[in-house]
Amino acid sequence: MFTQNKKSKFLMYHAFSETHFGRYCMNINQFKNQKINNDYIITFDDGSESLYRYRDIISTKGQSQILFIRTDKINNKNYLTSTQIQSLSNIFKIQSHSHSHPNHFLLNDSEIRQEGIISKQNIENITGNPVKSYAFPGGDLSYRSIKILAEIGYREFFTSVPLFFTRNLKYNGVTLNIHGRVEVFSPGFSTIERYYSLSVISRRLLRHFLGFSNRYIISRLK
Repeated sequence: MFTQNKKSKFLMYHAFSETHFGRYCMNINQFKNQKINNDYIITFDDGSESLYRYRDIISTKGQSQILFIRTDKINNKNYLTSTQIQSLSNIFKIQSHSHSHPNHFLLNDSEIRQEGIISKQNIENITGNPVKSYAFPGGDLSYRSIKILAEIGYREFFTSVPLFFTRNLKYNGVTLNIHGRVEVFSPGFSTIERYYSLSVISRRLLRHFLGFSNRYIISRLK
């Protein structure tokens, strides 16, 4: 279980590059220039190889950092290797983003359990550290999924609803925590606070549409 301050807010990113930008890949200089203080815990989904490449920059941001790994991509091109994950586990918390990144609404109970078990075992075998946090692919969490995953040892659950919140619930006498995360993608905002001041709808639109415009991103970084 990770430690967080009562004021902790969770931010969400995916990958970084100096040359290629897209829906899930931010300009590393944009990230480097963002002012992220200790009120924030930084999270990264999927397990891009760029997280290893830019680990020295990432480690300076926020109160702490969590890497949510999609374990079927370990050792694949553009993704982290098991050796890199082991090394990063000395700096960051390495947790689960499922095994094969399915929409959990479409899975039966056994399939949800297998996603959690395979991912948990793979990561724990690499890092030697317990895996108790689960970031739902696409943010698609449900009470059914949470209960199933709680039964195999998960305690912290993350969605990608672009709001800062933490909700607690009890299941079989155990406290579980559900966290919202804000995915910061839109360029042109000097602080996270300015970005978060936008409406939820605006954040979603910026996240999806501006991510496809390299020209726009580059222009806002000048």
